[in-house]
Amino acid sequence: MNPRAALLATLAVLAATPAVAQDQHPRGTRWKSIQTPHYEVIAPAELVADAQRVANLLEHAWGPTAKTLGVQSKRIPVVLGNQTTEANALVASAPRFSEWYSTPPQDAFSGPVEWYALLAAHELRHVAQGDKLNRGFAGLMGRVFGPVGNTLVAHTLVPTWFWEGDATGTETALTRGGRGRLPSFDMRTRAEVLSGRIRPYHTALRGTFRTWNPGPYEMGYLLTTYVKRTHGADAWSRVLDHTSRRGYRPGAFGAALKAETGKDAEGLYRAALAELEGLWRTQIDGLHFTGGRVLNTAPRGAWTNYTEPQPLPDGAWIASKAGIHDTRALVRIDPNGRERRLAEPAIGSGDRISAAAGRVVWAEGRQDARWGKRSFTVIRVLDTATGATRDLGAPGKWFSPALSPDGSRVAVAEFGADRRAALVVLDAESGALEARIALATGDALLTPAWSPDGASVVGVRQTRDGAAVTRWELATGTATDLVPPGYESITRPTLHGEHLLFNSPRSGIDNVYALHLPTRREFQVTSRRFGAFNAALSADGTRLVFQDYTPDGFDLVEMPWEPARWTPAEQVEDRGIRYYEPLIAQEAGGDIFAAVPEQVYPVADYNAAADLIQPVERHLLPYPGGFDVGIVSVNLLNTLETAASVGYDNGERTGYAEVTASYSGAYPIVDFGMGVGGRSTTLDSAGVQGRTDRWRERSVLLGVRLPLDLSRGIEGRSAYLGVRGEWIGVSGLDHVRETGSGNGAFLPLTYEAAFGRSRPGLRRDLVGRGERSVRLAYTHTPLPGDFQGRHLVARGALSLPGLARHHGTVVRIGWEAQDAGGYRFGSETRFPRGFDRVFHPRLASASADYLLPLAYPDRRLGSAATLQRVTGTLFADHAAGSGSGDTRRYTSAGAELAVDVSFFNFAAPVRLGARLVHLFGSGRVAVEPVIGVGF
Repeated sequence: MNPRAALLATLAVLAATPAVAQDQHPRGTRWKSIQTPHYEVIAPAELVADAQRVANLLEHAWGPTAKTLGVQSKRIPVVLGNQTTEANALVASAPRFSEWYSTPPQDAFSGPVEWYALLAAHELRHVAQGDKLNRGFAGLMGRVFGPVGNTLVAHTLVPTWFWEGDATGTETALTRGGRGRLPSFDMRTRAEVLSGRIRPYHTALRGTFRTWNPGPYEMGYLLTTYVKRTHGADAWSRVLDHTSRRGYRPGAFGAALKAETGKDAEGLYRAALAELEGLWRTQIDGLHFTGGRVLNTAPRGAWTNYTEPQPLPDGAWIASKAGIHDTRALVRIDPNGRERRLAEPAIGSGDRISAAAGRVVWAEGRQDARWGKRSFTVIRVLDTATGATRDLGAPGKWFSPALSPDGSRVAVAEFGADRRAALVVLDAESGALEARIALATGDALLTPAWSPDGASVVGVRQTRDGAAVTRWELATGTATDLVPPGYESITRPTLHGEHLLFNSPRSGIDNVYALHLPTRREFQVTSRRFGAFNAALSADGTRLVFQDYTPDGFDLVEMPWEPARWTPAEQVEDRGIRYYEPLIAQEAGGDIFAAVPEQVYPVADYNAAADLIQPVERHLLPYPGGFDVGIVSVNLLNTLETAASVGYDNGERTGYAEVTASYSGAYPIVDFGMGVGGRSTTLDSAGVQGRTDRWRERSVLLGVRLPLDLSRGIEGRSAYLGVRGEWIGVSGLDHVRETGSGNGAFLPLTYEAAFGRSRPGLRRDLVGRGERSVRLAYTHTPLPGDFQGRHLVARGALSLPGLARHHGTVVRIGWEAQDAGGYRFGSETRFPRGFDRVFHPRLASASADYLLPLAYPDRRLGSAATLQRVTGTLFADHAAGSGSGDTRRYTSAGAELAVDVSFFNFAAPVRLGARLVHLFGSGRVAVEPVIGVGF
């Protein structure tokens, strides 16, 4: 790899990493810093009050979150973000920090617990896990290769289900909420087990293309909790110690588990599910289940969810549908079960839709064009008569929009940059603001819903002391708690006449309940085997429809609206299995956040310069074309990445060294690089066929680029503009080229533009849905120098649907032209498979691939791998190269047979296979390997 190519390749890698792509906070954010004994809290100025709360939560949780792992967590920075709409957090090791997004989730997936308290329990357990595994073999790899080396080895040794499951158990034990307390959290696994569909451990670990995957949180919580219940509080500490000491051995984690519990990971999985099956069967034994009629009668074909039922005046229903075979869509379901797709909204599985008066609304995410850590939502409106969709008003931080009964207004939950929540009412036609009712500082509003008369709105009000159901009178702004703050996980309240309907797990299985407002009596409305949620009353007020979970996904089930037949709440038996209960005594004996200190820490400006250099990686990377040895640094706010490396290119048989830096704190990203190394190339044109030229090359690069995210709705759109200038010096050239030029220096300028478009696909899809991309690049030498030249490149790609589900076609075209004035630019055009690349001043190419799945065997390959899928590809390539008065054509066609295999603890498969290529003209047949990652 020549110095110039090395620089460009490194910068291309940097462009794909968070530090230099778009994953930064907006420029101009005024960062503040709070130093505590064990943490630095870094927050925007608007969140200083929140940062004080977080600082106290962190210090309060420092000891308890690490107690049962037997470590004392090392000091770590915690960054608070206030510009995204995502409810999430992370702990990163390279660089080492934790980042919390301050917006709480609308679906209350962790129960009625303060968002920051939940993050303190969960994320600090991740910090403790990382510190626990930064020793032994994984620690050695960290000292040799940097934090990335430690992380890679630690996550190879220890499955993701431990990391997330153990943290989920900790959040449950240390708070009065947490996912482990919610029956909905393990509902999918419970349904599968009780239906006799227990999957093998290797597919639970690595995933499958056949159906849904449990994920590391759900599966991991059940397995880690089983070990804590049966082998004590310190069992996992001992397992991780054993794993760390013997991390150089394959299967160290399984061996450590067996030494501690007598079972390897697979045996542990079987034992845990056996215990849980007994508990779950006892839970439902003797229960009376309410009946109902399933509305979605269309054949499924695979696991599919129908959720968010909303009534229409003619007796039909609108719902959100998604599954293994279906991308998410809004569908109309007629009374006879016939379905019709209405729209494809950009919403997730738990996002609400609301319908009334011929309209449907939902909140759709919008990403800032430049800053990855600034996002918005926009309210989208669908006209059910015409199918037209539009934005309602301007983007903001709007959540869970709800249409008033007459369809004239929309109630939404709003969160500001200062994290103050408000109930906002907008005009449904113009988006004009009609009312705003601010909530108390620290409270959050979830899933507002209208009263039947349109005079008030109800919603969940999350406080530090649990969740309440509150009604706001719009005329006066008066707030009244219909259900006082508490720790029952009440979600999705709706008003129907004198009744407040809501979801609750109070019996140990999620079901729909009702509060009769005049008498304050509560009733159980549904009693379903696995879980029922989100009930809605039909337009004529005679039927109730809810989403009911089954082993094949959610159904929409209809039952009569008959309050007289509901079960009084006092007759409902609590059959919760409380699998988490032993963990409470093991950890801290209860909610550690019931009383949190309120110390006021000094606040200072954040000194970003002190964190500019954060070495994260030292690498020795062999690859098919050579190897690279280097070091990489990424600063804490992902605005500066620097790298230095040396390497060897097997193809040209030359070495190189280079340093690069990319600064992405400004609107355009600025790149700088320097390199030195050898070059060689073989000519294949008249008079010089087979001659190899060798020389040395030095280069300096300075450029700016602007990556843009222009996505709208379900359509992802990206754009890229860039310009760079280089100084390239050539010396030691073996031959004077046919152009008459030899050694010297020149200054090429390059301009680049690219555009891409895609739509979300399905996990089984082999080709991106609707993907298309175009790239144009032009390099020339307008400044004085020893060489002159021009290089024009145009490339494009297009994906098309295939003849059956999950099949697809990819068409690629490319063209480039060079006018070499003594210097040859590297080719960027795809060369036909089977041929060795040959340089031509003019080169045009085209290719077509048809990809199809052949089988989903889910076959275990020893203990280290799972064969998930077998795929096939048919392809044809053609290229025409010209120069020096002659034209050569290269045509090949063939087939690939490949398997997607997941290794060790990673769900992302590796594609391995072979390609058989027929080279037209020569009649030669070539066999080539196929290797790919992350399909």
